[in-house]
Amino acid sequence: MKKYMNTISPEELKERLYVFASNDFEGRRTGTRGQKRAAEFLSNFYFNNGLEGPIKDQANPYLQPIDFMESVTKGGSITLGENTYTLNKDYAVLNGIGSSNTSDVVFIGYGIQTEGYNDLEGLDLEGKAVVMLFGEPTTSEGDRLFEFSQQESFAEKMFSNLGISNMIVSTPNQMMFNAQFPYMKGSRARISLKEEDQDVAPFSTFFMSPEKVADMFGMSSDEFFKKIQDKVDAKEPSGGMFSAKHLTIELDKTDRNTVSHNVMGYIEGSDLKDELIVISSHYDHDGIKNGVIYPGADDDASGTMGVIEIAQAFSQAK
Repeated sequence: MKKYMNTISPEELKERLYVFASNDFEGRRTGTRGQKRAAEFLSNFYFNNGLEGPIKDQANPYLQPIDFMESVTKGGSITLGENTYTLNKDYAVLNGIGSSNTSDVVFIGYGIQTEGYNDLEGLDLEGKAVVMLFGEPTTSEGDRLFEFSQQESFAEKMFSNLGISNMIVSTPNQMMFNAQFPYMKGSRARISLKEEDQDVAPFSTFFMSPEKVADMFGMSSDEFFKKIQDKVDAKEPSGGMFSAKHLTIELDKTDRNTVSHNVMGYIEGSDLKDELIVISSHYDHDGIKNGVIYPGADDDASGTMGVIEIAQAFSQAK
């Protein structure tokens, strides 16, 4: 066994990594030309090293097609009274449906609903836009009132049955927003798995600057967050503290189907043929954004090169 382990060398890993993370693969974004080149590179490697292609109903038996949905934001605006908020400057689109509507907007704190603490208690949200903060309420002393993680996708599912018109999420401070916003903004397509029975939230979700959120409710950000912090320090929910009328949200977007691929090679064992060991990594990355290629050497070209080195060693040992 040591003989075959020694076929894996740092020099060979480095050589292949430099190829796979090169500009030739254009950042390997899902559904793009660069990702398809990467899939071809991997499938050729498996073929040349004697691995079997397990996807028997495909022309290339190493490639398993996966259907995705690409959503591209073409334009949009958010206005309240005389205030207009600019797409990709003040806010970004996270997920959405093409629409135009005007509604009231209600602040719902951290959107927490649990025993003894309910940000939504007594609120009528039917047909209204909601504003929610990411994260957990934390006291001025740094104590968290709850221990859980919050994700935008989970929040969408939670609010899908409440009849809201739109969701705006923000961060508890401007510094956090500034760090995340460059990745969130832009007109690049957003990609999600396409499922026949997929539940799609019947509203759009936006990521907005906390300074602009405070502005919507007629306050400075300092005043806005002080009032919220006072509630948190008192261990009271902040949902329903602020509201405004006549928020107009317009979103122009298009959806299209795209296909990516899992790349698989198979080595049959001897004694335990009915048992499988799966060694995997993800080979896609962020592609090209604003003219810059994101090569993803560590995320996860390095892991992918490790997988094919292991595959080569096992193939030689068979």
